[in-house]
Amino acid sequence: MIPQKPYSILFTFPASCPSGNEGEYTFDPFRAPGSFPKGAILSATVTPLSGSLGLNGYKFPDTQCNADMTSCLDPL
Repeated sequence: MIPQKPYSILFTFPASCPSGNEGEYTFDPFRAPGSFPKGAILSATVTPLSGSLGLNGYKFPDTQCNADMTSCLDPL
């Protein structure tokens, strides 16, 4: 789901998830990745609305995983 805050996304997780069942995250501007992880085409810092530490997010080519998402190439 997309909240009103620009560059943000709201995830709804299963109730059994240890992080709770919702989380809103804001993406900093996307940029070209460095040399890690191998094969990434974009990177961004992703900050939880809760204010906890940011995460590193990466976009990989659509071919990174097979069509049914049961197998993905390991970027590490």
